[in-house]
Amino acid sequence: MGLRILKSALAAIVAMYAAELFGIHSPANTGLLAILGVEITRRRGIRSALNR
Repeated sequence: MGLRILKSALAAIVAMYAAELFGIHSPANTGLLAILGVEITRRRGIRSALNR
């Protein structure tokens, strides 16, 4: 497994758990957005997430 796959999985799990904690109605959407936001560098990931 590549590092990006592991980062994506961890990001999705953390995002879904945080969504449950904050009472967001659709935690699956937060997991999906977290996966889409994982990029090769932090800078590109943040830029990608802000564009969404």
